[in-house]
This record gives sequence, structure tokens and C-alpha cells, in this order.
Amino acid sequence: MTSGITYEGKRLETEREVKKVRDELKRKEAAGEPYNVRALSKALAAVPLAFDPGTHWHYGLSHDVLGALIEVLSGKTFGQFLKDEIFDPLGMEDTFFRIPEHKKDRLCSLYNRADDGTLTKNTSLDAHFQPDALFESGGGGLLSTLSDYSKFARVLACGGEWNGVRLLSPHTVRLMATNHLGPQQLADFDWPFLAGYGYGLGVRVMIDPATGGSNSSIGEFGWCGMAGTWVLIDPKEQLSAVYMQQMLPNFEAYHQPRLRAAIYGAL
Repeated sequence: MTSGITYEGKRLETEREVKKVRDELKRKEAAGEPYNVRALSKALAAVPLAFDPGTHWHYGLSHDVLGALIEVLSGKTFGQFLKDEIFDPLGMEDTFFRIPEHKKDRLCSLYNRADDGTLTKNTSLDAHFQPDALFESGGGGLLSTLSDYSKFARVLACGGEWNGVRLLSPHTVRLMATNHLGPQQLADFDWPFLAGYGYGLGVRVMIDPATGGSNSSIGEFGWCGMAGTWVLIDPKEQLSAVYMQQMLPNFEAYHQPRLRAAIYGAL
């Protein structure tokens, strides 16, 4: 997230240009052209960066570009690479980008929450998970279950190996869960509910519990999802926790610090 690539938006010129790129790709998709992570990465190459790489932190499409890089290096689609290298070895049978026909009845509904608490079903993202969808995002979009994702979290909490399966070296996990941000980048990483955290390789990393008002360990790491999903991983305690919900707005600033406090308070 220090590449200078952003998501679409209105505040920065890069964000506005990224929106134009994605709108054009969606238009072409509707006309029958493939819209996948490689097509997105090629199109993003024409968008000026928001800043010189490494000078700032800005949440964006960097992980999608990494997904395209994995496709080039592995010779596989991103989803197939994840299946071969992570999901199958861990027995994650319910994790994929597209929902199989025989499992559609198990797909959770997404809800919009009104100010009065009323929930309304939201189907705007359903098309992304259908058998004919081609876009496999490096930054989000996998379907999974509490059971499956807990296996993945457990591997990271145990230093890259669990239940006889090693995915990563413990040194790699430590590098992943080390803060990589300097002073300016930390100033950019200013989401209030993540106070006390730095940012590692794709994950928040606890570096200052006092600032965050946190009772968790230094080095605790993880991330969260748009609809409220959340994972906490603590190699020091060999602890992992997965929370899943499907609601917009997700109230992450409310429930995530409270979940963390309750979990560590119970140890």
C-alpha cells in the first residue's frame, strides 16, 4: 500500500483516473471482453501514481497488481494458485472466488443497515461470485467460512505450520508481521480504530498498545473486510480469532476493539 496506486474515489486525481479505468473495463466486460486482474493491472499502468513509491501509505489496488504478478510467475490463474498452494493443503474446501452451483444455498446474504437498525438485503455484489465471473481480486472477494478461514489464521499463529502442513517459514511470518512504515507513512496510516498499529506485508501490526488502548500483544496482526469480517493473529500466544458478519456499514470501529479486548481479557 505504499506503491502510489489507489482505489477509485473523488479526492485525488489518481483516484478519479482509477475510477475511469474501472468503469471502462466494466463497459468492455458488458460487451463481452474479459475483465480479470491482468486486464486491470495493464490498464492501471496508464494512471499516474498518487506519490513516489515508498514515500506514503495509501489504501488501494496494490494487492490486485500483486495477484496479477502471481499469475505471470506461476502460469496459473490467481484463484488456482491459491487453491493449489493454500486451500487444498489446509483442507479449505469452502474457499473460492466463485460459488459452486451445489453450494449456492449456503451463501450468506449481505445487508444494509439503516440508522433505525432496519436491515435490507443487498444483492449488489452477487454477480462477482457467479460461475462466469473472471475477476479474481488480490485485495478481496474470496468466499469462505469461519471453519476454513480459521485454519488459515491458525497456520499463521503457529509460525507457518499447522496440523503437519507448512505453508511458510517462521522467518517469513515474522517479516510479514513486522511494521514496515516509517514516520511519514505511519502518519498516513491514520484510521482511528487502528490506533497503535503499524502496517506489515498486507496486515495491521500492533506496535504501541498504549496508544491503541489495547491489551493485545506487540506483534499481534491481521486485517478486516468491507462487510465486517475480521481476523486476529498472535504468534506469541499462538492465538487466532476469526469474526464474520455481512453488513454495511460494518461498524468495524465499534466491534473490533471490543472483540480484541474481550479475547485478551479472557486469557
